[in-house]
Amino acid sequence: MEINKSDLLKDKTDELIEDREQQKKLVHPYRKYQLFIILSLIISIIFISILYHQNKKLQDYIKQKDIAYSTLEDIDNQSKGITQLLDIVNVNYKLINNLDKRKNINIIRKPNEIYFLSSLISDSNEITYDICYKSSIDGQSPQFFYKNCASSSPLVFLIETKYGYRFGVLINTFIGNDFDDEIYLRDENAFIFSFDTLKKYEIKDSDKDYAIFLRKNKFPWFGKKDIFIGDNFGENANSFCEYPNAFKRNEDDKGEYILNGGIKKFIIKEIEILTIYIRAN
Repeated sequence: MEINKSDLLKDKTDELIEDREQQKKLVHPYRKYQLFIILSLIISIIFISILYHQNKKLQDYIKQKDIAYSTLEDIDNQSKGITQLLDIVNVNYKLINNLDKRKNINIIRKPNEIYFLSSLISDSNEITYDICYKSSIDGQSPQFFYKNCASSSPLVFLIETKYGYRFGVLINTFIGNDFDDEIYLRDENAFIFSFDTLKKYEIKDSDKDYAIFLRKNKFPWFGKKDIFIGDNFGENANSFCEYPNAFKRNEDDKGEYILNGGIKKFIIKEIEILTIYIRAN
């Protein structure tokens, strides 16, 4: 029997077509899900990216919160330190501010200045002050000073010049007024200070016998004319400071007449003399 090649070829072609159709039937059911799968993958990637960025923002927020908390702790500690300092200053500042307004202390103007002065006198005891002489009220007469202040000790002499320099001296020796003409008094712990430099200038060991010089009917001078108060000091430039003589120069001091801005003589705007009360804590 002769086989027709054409028929064989046709049969073979039909088989291939049938196989292909069968394969399509097997593949096509999954193709309709391809778009869904792709979209799901894209959405998942976007969602994961969003989660990553949100987590990063959360971590940044936590870091910022920690930094803010640490900063608040630092501020709180600083605030406690400031509060403690104000508590130290407050007692003396209130006492000065609440004095009889007729004798209010004007040369000391700031809380840190009264704290500076008190710390020079004692760093562990409570210091209070009262005025026994004020030149703008009591006049320029030494007699008023000797009458009201000479029996007290310690004493602080505060001086403000016409051009605003402010300085003073602390003496621990009773001055009194029982001397003939003139006399030097010894003081172991006398010192000069300045509100302009916020420095203390101690008396030299070799000059402690010359801490205070008294003259009849004159204001005292201190050291070897380290601070000299002249007659009619509010009108005439006959007061002067020759520091350092009996009192020590600080190592970083430069120039002369440091207390008065480099000028020797001055007119005095105000003198205030304070009595000191020391109460042990």
